[in-house]
Amino acid sequence: MCVIILQVSGLSELLGSKLSALRVLPPGLIVAVICFSTATVTEIVSNFATAMILLPIFSEMALTIGVNPLYFLLPCAVVCSYAFMLPVATVANALVFENGNMRIMDMLKPGIAMNVACCCIQLFILHTLGVALFDLNKFPSWADHKGIANIMTINATDFENTSANATQILNSTLVL
Repeated sequence: MCVIILQVSGLSELLGSKLSALRVLPPGLIVAVICFSTATVTEIVSNFATAMILLPIFSEMALTIGVNPLYFLLPCAVVCSYAFMLPVATVANALVFENGNMRIMDMLKPGIAMNVACCCIQLFILHTLGVALFDLNKFPSWADHKGIANIMTINATDFENTSANATQILNSTLVL
């Protein structure tokens, strides 16, 4: 639902166009910034929420810059799971923190090292296997603005129909 709200409201387009100022940087450096910033955000926000908020923004940024959207979206989606540092990042971290009688610093130091190492490995894999498997150096024909706009229109229509149906069901349930 968050993705639909971001797309229908135009917020993802606005933020993506503002972030397109990064086009002066090489795309590889932009991907590194995406990886490390996503890894930072996912330490305090759930993995799912991080992905749902950042993916539409980075998709729009890639379209505005003229880069294959998968080049930005693949690492962002994977890095959303790199929540190693803080107890609030995942339930598993909270359990280890509480049951292991640990301090925050006991998790923070190795967590930072894990985030940096995993982001570096992610960038290496993206630029080797990712380029070979997904042809990330070419802008795909499916990623033009018209195609994306049609998909967003369909999603917005589906959302409105679903909302209307849910409202009808809710009203009929309340009448009973």
